[in-house]
Amino acid sequence: MLQALEQGQSQVSPSESKISDVDSQLNQMYQSYFTEKGYTDFVNNRYPLKYILQAQSSDCTLQIDNLNIEQDKKNVNYYTFTCDVVITFHNNDTLTVQEKGTALFEGENTNKVISTFWMSENCLSKM
Repeated sequence: MLQALEQGQSQVSPSESKISDVDSQLNQMYQSYFTEKGYTDFVNNRYPLKYILQAQSSDCTLQIDNLNIEQDKKNVNYYTFTCDVVITFHNNDTLTVQEKGTALFEGENTNKVISTFWMSENCLSKM
C-alpha cells in the first residue's frame, strides 16, 4: 500500500467510481499489500471508503502529496506516515490538509501490512 502511494497511485476521483464497483476497486488497489486479516480489518474499518464516499458526496477529488514514511527505531515492523491530502472542489478551489497514521508490517522481510490506523481524519472534516 505504501508503495502504491509512493508510486503516485493516490488520486481518487469520485465521478469515476460507482458504489457497485467499490469492492472490486478496493481489491485491485489494496489487497496485495495486506495479509488476509490485515485487509479484512482495513476494509471493515472503512478507511478507504470513508474518504471515497465523502469525496463523492462533496463532489471533490483527493490527491496525496508529500508522503513521508518513517520506520520505528525500536520496532522495525512499525511505520508512521504523514501526508498532505489535496482536496479539489468542483469549483476548482483547493485545500490541503495533513493526515497521520501508522502501519504494522508482518515481518522484517515481508511487505504485507497487518494493520493500519489513521491518527487523524482532518480531510474528512474539511470536505
